[in-house]
Amino acid sequence: MIKCIAVDDEPLALELIKKHCAKIATVELKNTFLSVLEAIDFLSREPVDVAFFDINMPEINGLKAKKLIPQETQVVYITAYEKYAIKSYDLNATDYLLKPVSFERFYRAIQKCEEKKQLLQSSNPLDKQLALEKTILLRGDKKVFQIAIKDIEYIEGFKDYAKIYIGGNQKIVIRESLKNILEELKEDGFLRVHRSFIIPLHKISLIEGNMLWIGKHRIPANKAQRDLILDTFKKRGILGDRSK
Repeated sequence: MIKCIAVDDEPLALELIKKHCAKIATVELKNTFLSVLEAIDFLSREPVDVAFFDINMPEINGLKAKKLIPQETQVVYITAYEKYAIKSYDLNATDYLLKPVSFERFYRAIQKCEEKKQLLQSSNPLDKQLALEKTILLRGDKKVFQIAIKDIEYIEGFKDYAKIYIGGNQKIVIRESLKNILEELKEDGFLRVHRSFIIPLHKISLIEGNMLWIGKHRIPANKAQRDLILDTFKKRGILGDRSK
C-alpha cells in the first residue's frame, strides 16, 4: 500500500489527483493540502510514502519544500511547467508530471513509487542505495551493466550500437538504438540533441554556437534543440561566455 498526500494551491488539481488515487487499490490518499506549511506540519507528525507537490505555490515552492520533509518521503512533482524538470532530478524526485496528468501517466508514477518503496524497505544495503540513486540496466558484450544515471556524461550512437560515456572517461558499448535508450532516460532530463547524440541537460556547462560543452567534451546540436536548450539556460540564469 502506498500512503500519500497531495499539495496544490489549485482545488481542481487536487480533485484530479483524488480521482486518480481512487482508481488504484494499492493507493491510500491520506490528505490533501492547499497550504505547503500545513503539509509540512502534517508530515512531521504522520509520515507517508509519497507526497505529490505542485511547484509554483505561495509560502514555499515545492522544490524548497522537498528539503523540509522527511528524507524517506518520496516526492512526485505535478506542475504546468517543464522548466523545473532539471532541478527536480537534482533533488532526486521520484517522478515529474505535467498538468493535466492523464491516469495512465499517474499510474506509471505510482509504479515507480512502489518499486522505490520496496528497495527502501529491503534489508540489502545495495537495494537501499539503488533507491536513493537512480540507475539504468544496459546489456552489452554478453554482460549486464548497471549504471548510475547521474554518472552518464553523454551517449553516442552509430548504426545499431551506442557508446555510453560515464565518469572517469569510461565507456560502454551496447547494441541498442538511441531511440530506445532515450525512451528509458527522457524522464530523467536527457535530450537527443543530434541524430548521433543524447545528453543529460543538467551537465551542460556552456553553449558555444551549435556546440554543447559537457566537461571537456564538445557535443554537436541541431539548431532546434540548441535553441530549446538556450532558452532553458536563459530562464535558469546560467548563460555565460567561454573564458578558456
